[in-house]
Amino acid sequence: MVIIFLVVLFFLILFLIRVYNGLIRNRELVKNSKGQIEANMESRWDALKSIIDGVKDYKSYEAENIVKIVKERQVISNNVSVKDLEKDEENFSKAFGGLMALAESYPDLKASTLYQDSIEKIDKYETNLKNARMVFNDTVTKYNRSILIFPNSIIASALGFKEYDYFEGSSDKKDIPSWK
Repeated sequence: MVIIFLVVLFFLILFLIRVYNGLIRNRELVKNSKGQIEANMESRWDALKSIIDGVKDYKSYEAENIVKIVKERQVISNNVSVKDLEKDEENFSKAFGGLMALAESYPDLKASTLYQDSIEKIDKYETNLKNARMVFNDTVTKYNRSILIFPNSIIASALGFKEYDYFEGSSDKKDIPSWK
């Protein structure tokens, strides 16, 4: 009887270790994929800042607003939430939109190699960011599923594992332009 109890206890401990390690593995994958998003966002801002250095010569309302948005921007850290990253995305869209309007007003800015190179870099980081968000949401789905299924849910809640939020599409990106 004692032997049967010890064998069952041994397999129960192995099961708990397997579940715990799986939860840790999935959580670390989520953190890694969020780090990829953060790195691409930082690089994209760096590319925008190089254009803004050239914009400072243009004393206009748009240029001042763009510089102001960049100065108000929060620094992204490892502990930043998805909501904070989405807010950073909104700030970037405002700054980039203002920059595009400014470039339309000043053809010599738009024609400069600094501007064109930086726009290409921003486009590259934008594509990387889109892909990183998809990977993040897929990773979060896997992680959240792993902490919600039974019996993992019991172990996960006992050990304090929490669900992660997903990146949502912004309303301006969801709207498809109308040709009417």
